[in-house]
Amino acid sequence: MKTIKVIQKNASIQQSFLKVILFCAITAFTLTSFGQNKQFLPDRAHSPSNSLDNIQRHRDGKQKTPGTSFDEYFRLDANQSDHGQSLVIQIVDSIYTWQWDTISNAWINDTRAIDMVHDLNNNTVSYIVQHWSISVWENSVKYIFAYDSSNNRINWTYKNWSGSDWVNASQTNYTYDGNNNLINDVKQTWNGSVWVNFFQSLYTYDAGNNMTVSLSQFWDNGAWANSIKFSYTYDAHNNELTSLREDWNGTSWVTKTQTASTYDINKNLTHYLSQNWLAGAWVNANQRTYTYDVNNNMISQLRQVWTGTAWINYLQIIYTYDHNNNVLSASNQTWNGGAWISYQQSAYTYDANNFRKSYAYKYWDNGSATVTGGDSAYYYFHTILGIEDMTSFGEQINVYPNPGNGKITVSSNLDISYLEIYNILGERVHCDFTFNPKTSNAFDLSGHGKGVYLVKIYYGTHMITRKIIVR
Repeated sequence: MKTIKVIQKNASIQQSFLKVILFCAITAFTLTSFGQNKQFLPDRAHSPSNSLDNIQRHRDGKQKTPGTSFDEYFRLDANQSDHGQSLVIQIVDSIYTWQWDTISNAWINDTRAIDMVHDLNNNTVSYIVQHWSISVWENSVKYIFAYDSSNNRINWTYKNWSGSDWVNASQTNYTYDGNNNLINDVKQTWNGSVWVNFFQSLYTYDAGNNMTVSLSQFWDNGAWANSIKFSYTYDAHNNELTSLREDWNGTSWVTKTQTASTYDINKNLTHYLSQNWLAGAWVNANQRTYTYDVNNNMISQLRQVWTGTAWINYLQIIYTYDHNNNVLSASNQTWNGGAWISYQQSAYTYDANNFRKSYAYKYWDNGSATVTGGDSAYYYFHTILGIEDMTSFGEQINVYPNPGNGKITVSSNLDISYLEIYNILGERVHCDFTFNPKTSNAFDLSGHGKGVYLVKIYYGTHMITRKIIVR
């Protein structure tokens, strides 16, 4: 068994890992859309964790940005790497995290996730989180997950440690449509004897599986009460164009904010504008501008706020990548009125399979050499080959021409359930739930730009990928 030591943790959980776990367990998927929960996620950080934030949503409802949920921060479910006819799968065994101690100027123990259990489809079904207390590890929380036959997560149960036993705290139940789009998630809390409704989100989709409406409701005196609603529009390439937020005032929906996004010819998000509805008119709030390299990796992000008369800088992020298009670093800088001042640096490393094996960050004091905080996490994982080394299955699937001009054909005599095609940002650009094994199935990706794409082909409860290049 191959064991690797890895570092990873996000800045947003530096102060209290437990608080974030509780927040995620109850409200993580409240206002941000969480859709189809496939457990086959390529661990390729083409879009850094803080690149798009909550701007865009995956056409299947899941956010495009890695690192927007607990699973993405800690990558507990099986990740994969395509190696020709075989598929290497990453199985996380345990995670150890540290915080930066400004007194000793060293990393000190913080948290660990252990006792990870995976099912036959490599989905994580349970694990325990412990905190370091002076000199010993103490139990904190336990997660338990359940999945349907399509590997969609259908239950997430959160338990607290009472000192002698695990006690129910909260759970979330998920429901999906026939296209594996999440259509409802219900959060419940434990009152000591039964589960009590707390919060739910309802999602609707268009014919292209783009999320069009996200409705959030609270449980109030035995009935669901409206809270917040988001509506989305898309272009012909399934890129999100606009979003509209409305809040429920008890009798009707009140307009609050709207966003507008634009893209380049490679379908990369280049500009994002947020506006507030004030006194019957839209007023600028903030905007973001993005740039990319020739491989469509985001290399910079500029954030600005509206003063009422002009846009002023407040944050920029610069990214670097390795030759496999994995993000190596993210440098955050704030604007002091005349110059950019560095305040955070994130660093990443990867193994030969492009699985992220390290993540660490540090904060600096006003651009000085004084470190004011930081976090890191170490993973222990092993890798396996999927679907009986994938040989017999892979040999029965043909994807051609590769490389090509964007017009590709997929043929197989297997009973394919469906297939999906993703670009290097993790955006699903095509899906087909009516795959015909009797004939060849042709797709045209030329309208999505040049670059590398992943074709995910699902066969029963299994999945294989093919990497294709559009020139």
